[in-house]
Amino acid sequence: LREETIFKRRPRYYLPVKGDGSFHLKYLSHGRYRLYALDDRNKDYLYTLGTDRIGLPFMDVELTTTHQRIENFNFVLTTEDTLGPSLFNVKALHHHQFIIAFNEEIKKQTTASVQVIDSTSGTPLEVKWLEVDGKDPRSLIVYTAEMKETKYQARVKGISDTSGNSLIPPLLEFNFVGSSQKDTLSPRLKTIIPEAGNRSVAYDSPITFQFTVPVDSNSLQNNFTLIAPDSSIVNGHWNWYSLLQPIYQPDGLLQKGARYQVHLNLSKVFDIYGRPYGDSLYQHEFNTLDWSLLGEISGEVTVQDTSWKQVIISAEALKGQKKYSLVSTIDKPFIIPFLPEGQYRVKAAIDISTNGRWDPGKSIPFRYSEPVLVFPDTVSVRKRWTTEGIDFQFIW
Repeated sequence: LREETIFKRRPRYYLPVKGDGSFHLKYLSHGRYRLYALDDRNKDYLYTLGTDRIGLPFMDVELTTTHQRIENFNFVLTTEDTLGPSLFNVKALHHHQFIIAFNEEIKKQTTASVQVIDSTSGTPLEVKWLEVDGKDPRSLIVYTAEMKETKYQARVKGISDTSGNSLIPPLLEFNFVGSSQKDTLSPRLKTIIPEAGNRSVAYDSPITFQFTVPVDSNSLQNNFTLIAPDSSIVNGHWNWYSLLQPIYQPDGLLQKGARYQVHLNLSKVFDIYGRPYGDSLYQHEFNTLDWSLLGEISGEVTVQDTSWKQVIISAEALKGQKKYSLVSTIDKPFIIPFLPEGQYRVKAAIDISTNGRWDPGKSIPFRYSEPVLVFPDTVSVRKRWTTEGIDFQFIW
């Protein structure tokens, strides 16, 4: 089967799916088939890249006299993106900040950088930080030393879209006019999550800070402590992808039904321009969930391909849409712990690449997706109870 077939030729067999997403292709001759699911927006029975959603198979199907029926052949519809982000607009907001807007949502790679030069004097302008805009993820906020109302040349690299496609071109160059308008936004701590007084914090919750201006990472980590019920300090590690919303992740699970204290000396925490966030010691408390209010889900995964070693199990709450997941080895039972009482939809995805993420595959160059099974029934979780028998069989 040629890769371009789904773009240029109607399928030999096709049928609409039922309201619940199920399908049943009947009366097929013996032979080898490639199945795919298509959200055909323009009803032409062809795949239009970037417009239609597609579900790619995890294998080809071969029907024979001894193997005449295939069940549980599932698809997950996704929108493929093969083009990287391109420049839309550049605008200086004030003398410390300008925004680079793109035509789609973006991500910073570890190699992300912006270089800025004064076009008149040839003097470099110091770039202090890059931040994907939390309100509009199509934009990159660039924090700089003090600008002037003059023309600047800039170069950007290390930016991709959310599908991993790099900039077009990979090294983006452009001109813009700076601003001499003063920055009136003062540095301030907006909130810390979990919030003060929260009594239902999950055991694996991180501590997320929200600042008005990017924080100096050294000053934050040197002046923050998370205190356990026995007054010991909770060790953890930092995620500095965002300096507006840095994250502290405890190294282990928090204790069940326990009270924790957050201590932050704001007088010694500074923004990237050296300005303090306050002159006081900030403190608040939160409590983790009571174990007696939680339940868990357990089961086993059986596979026919012995090269498959890892599976991603996820449970999505029908009320509230909160999702819980874990990565488990295939050769032993799995348990999803610490689930609030309620109804869940549970699915399993074979992690063939063992990277902890499900791969939807690719149409061109063609790459199979990773197989997915959805448990046929809604799973009920009760407090102080293990819901057992949530088993998956990847056998066709």
